[in-house]
Amino acid sequence: MKYIGLAAIAVICLFVLTAAAQERRFDVVLTLDGTSSRIDRKEASATAKIVNRSPDHLDTSTLPELNIYFSACQPSNPSCLDSTLYFATLEIPKARIPENRSLEVAVPLSDLQWILGPYRRGSASYFKTDLSGVPRTSIFLYADVKIPDGFVEGPGGSKKPKYRESVSNVVIVTFE
Repeated sequence: MKYIGLAAIAVICLFVLTAAAQERRFDVVLTLDGTSSRIDRKEASATAKIVNRSPDHLDTSTLPELNIYFSACQPSNPSCLDSTLYFATLEIPKARIPENRSLEVAVPLSDLQWILGPYRRGSASYFKTDLSGVPRTSIFLYADVKIPDGFVEGPGGSKKPKYRESVSNVVIVTFE
């Protein structure tokens, strides 16, 4: 009986590790709706595709929200992002995506509320706007999904959450 309990614990641990590993094996691909990179601030929309790269089904209920960004800097330049980043979030619809298949998520850019980064949850002092408030210089549009991945030690020994992120391609846009 003792060995059955140990075997059950081992199977549960294997299941948890497998589930955690598979949720990180996906890509996010962002495309503008239409054929032009010009964005009409009143009717702008895009599509985010979440592509499963795992041999197992990807359960999107294990993923947090989809983050969408407008920035004057490429995402590869983090020192510039803090003062030029506008972001919005969308809930990812619940689905099970088979291997090498994707889920398309409509991104109504004009309908989202954009927050000027850096943003801290619980803070009452952040700038929120519609798409008309995002400056023309914020020409880089991209998306990501940040997955919680433990903690790192912060100032004074405090623990700060650490994330792994799947960043999409970057689309260069022009506001009309």
